[in-house]
Amino acid sequence: MDRHNSRAGGPPHGGRGKREEALEGHKGVSDEIIENLGNPQASVDLVSKIINSPREFEIKSESSYRKIHDIFSSVLDSTLNMINSGTLKTQIDQVYLNLAKVRVIIEYQSARGQISHNIAKVLNGAIDMLKKQLDNIKGSNQPDLQGLRKLIENIRVVIDSFAVLAKKG
Repeated sequence: MDRHNSRAGGPPHGGRGKREEALEGHKGVSDEIIENLGNPQASVDLVSKIINSPREFEIKSESSYRKIHDIFSSVLDSTLNMINSGTLKTQIDQVYLNLAKVRVIIEYQSARGQISHNIAKVLNGAIDMLKKQLDNIKGSNQPDLQGLRKLIENIRVVIDSFAVLAKKG
């Protein structure tokens, strides 16, 4: 059974419900956030969308989200340090491994029902975007480190915004 539809009122046996069918093709707030992660000009709007959508981005306990935030922010900060020190290309495999660890924690907290599906979707979307940028950097003689830096800074704003929601409870 689909873990996101297993609660009372969801369709039986993992089938799609009327709400899922109605939303097919419709972009939600989480999709808009993912699409704009690489756009620094959208940072203020991203924060507003998150802060003003507490129902869509539910966090059961501050400590459950704090676990995600701590490791994800650490990975982002260490990656920025690698960019600044010029060591990213030689340490890029460590960044991939660290992102995998973040994804495991996101999935764990999502499976426990501690964060909403939409938060997991945004965070995993951010990891996917980071991985894509890292893949491009790894295979390039002239990597776009400035683009990666902007993406990291925007992702940091997003994960910090979720931390505000967690604090508000």
